[in-house]
Amino acid sequence: MHIRLLAVGDRQPAWVDDAVLSYTSRYPRDWRFRIDTLATVRRGRNAPAAQAVDAEAATLLARVAPAERLVLLDERGQPLASTAFAGRLAEWQADGRDLCFLIGGPDGVA
Repeated sequence: MHIRLLAVGDRQPAWVDDAVLSYTSRYPRDWRFRIDTLATVRRGRNAPAAQAVDAEAATLLARVAPAERLVLLDERGQPLASTAFAGRLAEWQADGRDLCFLIGGPDGVA
């Protein structure tokens, strides 16, 4: 199974790279993981945040493959304990599709 994290954001601190390496080294050998990032949409001082959010959403969705299962990670979403998340991953793996986790920019996701 291929797992991809598609996120809006600018360069992350080095500890993020270290954490990703630590966690992905525990994945089963047949899983492949990669991170794709998109630059945060720049907006003027008086430009509404909704414009940036909509532009980021269009760019994100254009990068999702039709065969991928899209999972939006959102602060208003359903919280999962580690064991529940592991169960969900097992279900998704049995489904046979690749996964694409999506994280929006600082103003959220459209």
